[in-house]
Amino acid sequence: MFILVRVLPGDPTMIALGDYATKEQIAEARTRMGLDKPLPEQYVTWLASIARGDLGISFRNREAVASAITARLPATLELGLFALVLAVMFGLPAGVLGAVYRGRLPDYIVTGVALIGLAMPVFWIGLMLLMVFSVELNLLPTGGRSSSSAVLRGPTGFLVLDNLLHLDPHGAWEALRYLALPTLVLAWYPFATVARITRSGMLDVIRQDYIRTARSKGLGERRVITRHALKNALIPVVTVVGLSIGPLMGGAVLTEYVFSWPGLGRYTVEVVLARDFPAIQAVILLSAAVFTSVNVITDVVYAMVDPRIVYR
Repeated sequence: MFILVRVLPGDPTMIALGDYATKEQIAEARTRMGLDKPLPEQYVTWLASIARGDLGISFRNREAVASAITARLPATLELGLFALVLAVMFGLPAGVLGAVYRGRLPDYIVTGVALIGLAMPVFWIGLMLLMVFSVELNLLPTGGRSSSSAVLRGPTGFLVLDNLLHLDPHGAWEALRYLALPTLVLAWYPFATVARITRSGMLDVIRQDYIRTARSKGLGERRVITRHALKNALIPVVTVVGLSIGPLMGGAVLTEYVFSWPGLGRYTVEVVLARDFPAIQAVILLSAAVFTSVNVITDVVYAMVDPRIVYR
């Protein structure tokens, strides 16, 4: 990561100072940014800073990168959590519906919507929804995170929850209105993935002998599907939900940029355009840590879903 960031085209000193900077100004800026040192020395210095919990100072505005990330992280977490919950909440029943009504209209609808979600770029879906719901129908905001009526700061940093804690339902509703379009766009891809995997797993499970046995004992179809079939089809679904964190973080970059959402995704675009090495490295490092942690949590959930799985 350290090397790849530095082979990006563009000199951060020239971006910061402009095309008319003198050689003396460029040399001074490179010294201030630590870019005048050999790469191995820069790398060791960076590792030592990371070990102390210091993510460095931004090249753009001399702001502590850790402070910039801390200020923007709640916005991204709120958007990501809403999108993931929405994807699972609708993806699971959609997949079950597609499997139960295989080859019929509900199956075609679920499969069609899932294919659209997998095929369409995130930024294109976002722009189309903006055109329809914000520009043409004027139902939802075009961007940003809140209006002036919403509580901007609170104990959690999640606007919906903070407004509720402040007993301000109007502010919570406004925050939800700003969340609606970016959440829908960001949730579309994981929804499609969850629906397809659930449908595939259910089709495999409902052909098993124990499902026929449960039906022959007189159990209702709803109980057979929810208590027996779905429970045994959840392992691949748990896997795909865990793996969806990666595309979710990648999609957040484009989604936040399209909707002017003040989170880490938009911040990532800004620091990449500015060739802000410390900020880019910190964002990538945080993303890798989140992805790794989610994979560990997914392994733990396996044992909760299927008691036959035992880690030794």
